[in-house]
Amino acid sequence: MDRILNFQLSMFGSFINIKPDNDITMKLMAHLQEDRFVPGTVNVAVVDAVSKKINSESRLQMVSENKFWNIVFLQERIDVNYTYLGGNEFYQDFESIFGRAINLLEKVFGVFPNTPGNRIAVNGKILINEKNANEREEFIKRFSVPLKVYGNSEIAEWNIRFNSKTFVNVSEDTVELCNNIIELGDIVGRENGKPKKRLLVTLDVNTLPENRNLRFTYKNLICLASNVKGMMENTMKEIEEG
Repeated sequence: MDRILNFQLSMFGSFINIKPDNDITMKLMAHLQEDRFVPGTVNVAVVDAVSKKINSESRLQMVSENKFWNIVFLQERIDVNYTYLGGNEFYQDFESIFGRAINLLEKVFGVFPNTPGNRIAVNGKILINEKNANEREEFIKRFSVPLKVYGNSEIAEWNIRFNSKTFVNVSEDTVELCNNIIELGDIVGRENGKPKKRLLVTLDVNTLPENRNLRFTYKNLICLASNVKGMMENTMKEIEEG
């Protein structure tokens, strides 16, 4: 892989009471003191159930000094996010980024240790090593066969998505049926002011949304992430090495 562009650990549930008030903010700052996170807010659109009007609500977030990491407390989910924003420092392996994300998750939920959730997820976007035109063509052919109507024309835009239901441990003795999503496709960036096309892999493992029971804690998310790490490593190895 070239580098990890995005990475996220998520717990879904009802977190409407985790608001940007002084008490919660001070506790989070204390738990994240060594990591030098600062508090902030993010504005989100909320639909009023009675009036059906769309209102704006400020939700709490904690942001790292370099802005690469943030932890967002939305009404229905808590996300530990990493986003590559440029520069020479980035993640090129799952071991490091999973370790960092899990460490932050443990510190955050040290403030809310018994907060339950009804769904958990791990996902990331990984940039493939740069390929020339011929290498890109061969890469695409490994996973899909263009329709004959295209003839010998170059594929200008390409995207393919797979999903297989997979059982994954969420504790030592509990398994959960999960979506195991793999998406391959083009991403367009810019280099020296000009558009440049690269290949991107999106990996997403999440428990099924149909089950709304509040059966998870942050420890289940840590267990899921620990098991998903090996799955993602094997997936990238197969994608890159064949």
